[in-house]
Amino acid sequence: MRTRALFATSLFIGLFLVLFRPFFMDSVPFSELLATAVGSGAIYFCVSYGLNHLRSLGYWPFAKLPLVAELIYLILLIFLVGLGVYIFRLAWGELALSLQMALLFQWFAFLTAIITTVISRLLVSVLKLQVDLRTRSELNQSPHTAADEPLVKVINEDGAEEFAFPFDKWIAGKAAGNYVELYFSTNNHKPAVVVRTTLKQLSEAMAGRPEFMRCHRSYVVNLAFADKLTGPAQARKLILRGLGEAIPVSRSYEKPLQQKLDVRPTP
Repeated sequence: MRTRALFATSLFIGLFLVLFRPFFMDSVPFSELLATAVGSGAIYFCVSYGLNHLRSLGYWPFAKLPLVAELIYLILLIFLVGLGVYIFRLAWGELALSLQMALLFQWFAFLTAIITTVISRLLVSVLKLQVDLRTRSELNQSPHTAADEPLVKVINEDGAEEFAFPFDKWIAGKAAGNYVELYFSTNNHKPAVVVRTTLKQLSEAMAGRPEFMRCHRSYVVNLAFADKLTGPAQARKLILRGLGEAIPVSRSYEKPLQQKLDVRPTP
């Protein structure tokens, strides 16, 4: 989903540069303009994809401070895209090496980042909504593998039922402000449904299920999908089948989680 948003944003950057010719590009030859547009879009995609991949693997400073982590991401994105486009233009033979020109491209990257950040966030929100609706539909239409087991009914902050789903298709839940992102084994295992509830209310809805466990202040998981614990002692992570990313494990939850993994039946 995020890859599609990055690709769409990269395409937008190229089209924006060609159609509107901003940043004093109205006088450059079309071939130079086209090369800059294609190169800028490709460089943005590669840099942003690489940074997001590092974040998904957990190799990111201040990961526990979302605002700081996001600020670091934006600073690196602006610097690397500006540097990348400048080097690309140098290699193309269109520019001479100079500090002034390098700083100009950093300014160009900063202005572009403001536009693309807004566009990419909108695209991600739209794509998340599409996946959310599709997954809800698939969960409602798919046969329940344990018909005698009642559905998990998620209650929102107003006390009304927000969403119901079969527990055996649920992988994990992640806190996101006043919402919880629910990950399911349907729809190519993509995180999908966002519900207006809390992890506490979700925990209450799943009380009594031995496979349910909280492993972090922001995550709850279904141990039926758990594979193994990995990572160093200070940064343990739980691998869940079908999720595509490792879940952080707090030290206070590590020992009871490991005990449950050791005594669970082999799939």
